[in-house]
Amino acid sequence: MERIGPYKISHLIEEGGVAAVYRGVQESLDRPVAVKVLQHRFSGDSRIVDYFNRESLIIARLNHPNIIHVIDRGLTEDGRPYFVMEYIDGTHVARLIMEGALTFAKKLDILIQTCKALAYAHKNGVIHRDIKPANILVDHDGHVHVADFGIARFYESDGDGTSENRAERLGTPSYMSPEQLKDSRSVCFASDIYSLGVVMAEMVTGKRFPKNHDLPSPLSPDVPEELEQMILQCVAPLPENRPASVELIKTRLFMLSQGAHIGAERRRQAMGGVPAMNDIFTVLDILRETDSGATYLVRHKQKDQLLVARTFKAMASGIKAAGLLMNLRHDHVAAIQGVSGNTASHIVVMEYLPGGNLADRMVMPLAFQEAVRIMEAVCQALQFAHAHRITHGNLKPSNVLFTQTDDVKITDFRMNDTRDDTGSGDFNARVRNDIRSCGNLLYAMIMGADPVFDENTPSTEKNLKTLPRPVRNLVLRLLSGSDDTRFVSMKEAVAEILHIQGDEILSDKTVMDLERPRSKKSGTHCGCVFGSRKFWQIAGMAVSAMVLIVMVLVFLA
Repeated sequence: MERIGPYKISHLIEEGGVAAVYRGVQESLDRPVAVKVLQHRFSGDSRIVDYFNRESLIIARLNHPNIIHVIDRGLTEDGRPYFVMEYIDGTHVARLIMEGALTFAKKLDILIQTCKALAYAHKNGVIHRDIKPANILVDHDGHVHVADFGIARFYESDGDGTSENRAERLGTPSYMSPEQLKDSRSVCFASDIYSLGVVMAEMVTGKRFPKNHDLPSPLSPDVPEELEQMILQCVAPLPENRPASVELIKTRLFMLSQGAHIGAERRRQAMGGVPAMNDIFTVLDILRETDSGATYLVRHKQKDQLLVARTFKAMASGIKAAGLLMNLRHDHVAAIQGVSGNTASHIVVMEYLPGGNLADRMVMPLAFQEAVRIMEAVCQALQFAHAHRITHGNLKPSNVLFTQTDDVKITDFRMNDTRDDTGSGDFNARVRNDIRSCGNLLYAMIMGADPVFDENTPSTEKNLKTLPRPVRNLVLRLLSGSDDTRFVSMKEAVAEILHIQGDEILSDKTVMDLERPRSKKSGTHCGCVFGSRKFWQIAGMAVSAMVLIVMVLVFLA
């Protein structure tokens, strides 16, 4: 095989039962690629073809540095589907385990990166269903890339969203959870956690997981007790007895690693601009690095507490806002623990929120009910901040964070502003900007794209037609550039959201398209009992009672 589509093929990398992977070259950019092609014998099997095509679509939606990237897809000349991925110059964990050359720190590093990929997938409702060492690729720089999402599916809580046969075993039996072995439709996020536990056990012991799934204890004399207990919890027979999320596993691995996977020199340099911080904190992980600064996960040495430290080279307004917020607390504002710095650099320390950020959850559009729930918390946080004359100025999905219990908090007030004007300037204009940003955010959550404006009015209004009218009107009023229709304050926006939720419009499809009269002056709903579900429930009960009375009277007559 010399070519697949426009890609020149050099050699076969690996051949499995369903597909083969070839090393190729994208000649237009002169870059190496990996081309995965369905085997000939399965080209007529619609079910296998569907799984194969689904893999490329799922990976294309999951944009994460620890998940392999899809570049292209197509059909070969003989009609077989293929897709093109980035080429990973390295090996897979199965081979690394077999070679036995991994240090304990490197094992933790690989597991942490794998957890990052899985946590991101789970936040977007994707269950991998085939986590095993051979599907965890490691390049020569030590970066992990999780591959083979061929049998992954989007999680559906009712379990009825798939036509898979109960007798099918989708996955690799040696790594499958008991519920997955029993019924492929019973998989959940905890099923991936079980498979991850098996991988962890094999990595730290260098031995294959027992086929009877009965782990000996201790696993190995060299395995720390805390790690052993976590592995045993991951492979618990019942899903409810496993860790609640991959995020929790990742956090526990961070505490075990104590930043060893980063390297001593990088840990020392992390907060080099504020040397005293190295005496207070241990850097556990580098969450993000940019030209203007970096974000670290740190442990307070004395309090043994996980926190996030952000360093900045120049951030006048952001530092002032953080200083003000340090003395304030609100349920939906990430708590600032400390602010320090000098003329060259600054550092802001805040609470660690293990639930990740909104940007990681927006692979697919969110249900409007969930989007409104998130927006309520965001608007309440901004109402609180505005009451203290603090505006945000940089509201975006990555600044909306989640706790472990999925509560919402926002962060990074004024962090994109190097001006020293917090509390001065046109405060009302900045409030209007925050309100408009809320509209952009709500629209993007529901529609999966940013709104397009035509002369200060969203020209994409027609895209909102499928929403309940109260929700549609909420989005449009947040986005409006007109003084007649937009919210004048966050307090008004919060009241509108609470009114919508109080009327149960978000959960009652029978009344979702009823438009309630509005007061032109205030923009709030006027009283109209006929639009509520409670009214119709009471009315139905009254009618039933009347029918019963008539029947009794007829019988007595």
